[in-house]
Amino acid sequence: MEAALLQDLRTANQAITRFVSEVSVTKASPKRESYSIDLDSLRRQLIKIEKALASVPPPGLRDAGLAQELRIYTVNLGLMKKAIEELGPLLKEEARIVEEAIARLGAARSWSESLRDLSK
Repeated sequence: MEAALLQDLRTANQAITRFVSEVSVTKASPKRESYSIDLDSLRRQLIKIEKALASVPPPGLRDAGLAQELRIYTVNLGLMKKAIEELGPLLKEEARIVEEAIARLGAARSWSESLRDLSK
């Protein structure tokens, strides 16, 4: 059981590291169309670990490798939380831009319909 948990933790740590890296790239990229972060894989890994944590031995009875991977997992969760918090303003700005574009499209549609009605 511990070997499976250790492997799952390593996989989850890799997924978190990938996510944090992707968020960094997304924040640094000036091109909006380059934003692409896959959250499904990360979510599946976190759910798997959450369920497995119920069977983790107490600190004194853990294998050294498992204890180390749990420490890394804890640090990675903190990094992930920070990355998500930093994404908030970027996502709000993107939502604002989309809302403005929708408003412009609505205005153009209204103008087009008015022009069409006038030309009848």
